[in-house]
Amino acid sequence: KVQRLPPPPPPRLCLPSTNLFLHKMIYCAKLGRYTVPRDPAAGVGSTAGGSAAAQPPSATELRVVEMAKPDSAERQRCQAAFGLLGNPDMGATDAEWKFHHHDFAGALRATKELLKADAFFNGAGCLTTYICSLVELGQKTELFYYAHKLVEGDPSRALSWFAVGAYYSTIGKYDLAR
Repeated sequence: KVQRLPPPPPPRLCLPSTNLFLHKMIYCAKLGRYTVPRDPAAGVGSTAGGSAAAQPPSATELRVVEMAKPDSAERQRCQAAFGLLGNPDMGATDAEWKFHHHDFAGALRATKELLKADAFFNGAGCLTTYICSLVELGQKTELFYYAHKLVEGDPSRALSWFAVGAYYSTIGKYDLAR
């Protein structure tokens, strides 16, 4: 008679509750760029155009907003727990969050750090955020240089021509930007 060995215990990161938490953190990071906490005093976030009484934000809403903020302690703790502190995709998500919350200089700084390591890194829309931040800040020279660098690297890529069009739009040549 053969005695079967019990299966090995699953690795720590493969536990269902842990994976669920990791997925929730990443989902909050991506979704959080659109999230604005409701302010009961200002009526922000009220339903039906402000006709209903504004309610304070729920604990879940506040946690989603807190996990979405790139510099929050909650986000840093979660990233450290899962070994994602230096992850470029999380860095690109942070830059995108900053861009969507009108921190164009912060988004540009974050994308520049990522592009130092890999000049053509486009995980989580890093290049798009970089180009759009340059447009918003009116940095024509850097946009010109990077657009030409992208076209030389891969002229068949749509993002390369988006950068060229963004440059022409920034300098006011709208007919060429099309």
